[in-house]
Amino acid sequence: MAASVEQLWKITSLIILALFVSPLCPGHCQKDDDFSGAVNYNLEHSLEDGAAPPVFVPRGMISLRSMKSWGASYIHTHRLSEEDKDKLRNLALTGGLYRLRVPYQSAEGGVAYVSSFTSACAVYESGLSDLVTLSLDSVGNVVGIAAQSVTSSCSADPSHIIPDTFNTTVDIQQPVTGPIPDTHSYLEKVEKERVDKEKGEGADNRSFIQKYWIYILPVFIFMFMSSMTAPAEGGGAASK
Repeated sequence: MAASVEQLWKITSLIILALFVSPLCPGHCQKDDDFSGAVNYNLEHSLEDGAAPPVFVPRGMISLRSMKSWGASYIHTHRLSEEDKDKLRNLALTGGLYRLRVPYQSAEGGVAYVSSFTSACAVYESGLSDLVTLSLDSVGNVVGIAAQSVTSSCSADPSHIIPDTFNTTVDIQQPVTGPIPDTHSYLEKVEKERVDKEKGEGADNRSFIQKYWIYILPVFIFMFMSSMTAPAEGGGAASK
């Protein structure tokens, strides 16, 4: 009986330990594939016209499903109220700008933002259908954002119906690694040119005349001058 109670206590302890430890592991345990899980980025927008600085409110969330596949989707977290729709309509009719931003933690530890803007009238005309491009570095840090409406037309019809949520397509811009310079081949080429130059300087392949023309030329000039003066002297003696 005592053995059965002891076994039951061990089983119960293991169950309790599993219940309390398992939920903590995803957030606190270090895994080899930390960057393979989902990462979420908060998306904020401003519907204020002429506000300085613009007032931003939560709009939704961009969920990056995996750092390996770079697939992302937009998650609705806030619906537009009737007041929000009126603000967007007024912003569109007055030719204002629709602003977006994503907060991130800066290197100094504070909160910084990447932001973008597009025509509020185009967003209004498209029925809240837009394309958001999020630029990330190799480890998932935000480096930029771009917003674009699916239509560029703008009739500014005040009776246009505005839906409650955005129809957003998310595009993740991945870092592009440039070509790696082939320094090894370049150094080999430089070394070969240096060796060839040294060989060329050490071996003199010039002809005999090319090598000693500076000595031959004075002798040739002297002989030529001598041959010119000898007949002149002979002619003078004959006339005597």
